[in-house]
Parts: sequence; C-alpha cells; structure tokens
Amino acid sequence: MVYQGAVTLSKEEQVRYSVIEKFRTGEYTREEAALKLGIGERQVSRIAKKVREQGFKGVLHGNK
Repeated sequence: MVYQGAVTLSKEEQVRYSVIEKFRTGEYTREEAALKLGIGERQVSRIAKKVREQGFKGVLHGNK
C-alpha cells in the first residue's frame, strides 16, 4: 500500500535536518553547520530556506 505524502528520512537526512534546525535557532553558526554537514556555508543557507518553506521535506534530495 502506498501512502501519498508519506516521507521517510534516512539517518543522514535526519542528521541534516537536526543540524539545520540548530542553525535556524541560532545554536550553530552557518560555519559550524557547514563543517558538521561537510557542505559549503551557502548550501547551509539554501537548505535552511527550503526547510523554512517546506518543513522536513526541505532536506530531501530534489529527485525524491
């Protein structure tokens, strides 16, 4: 059975969401978040914007 809208996050996506949320709440700087995720600071901002607009679905790869 397929549920429309049901999304399962991988462990990596859960970690990414957690770090981005900590960045959004000010617990991490953009630099700290980038280092923890192994991505650039600009990418952190782009992901944070997607999370703000789409919720946890913002951390998913665009092909999902």
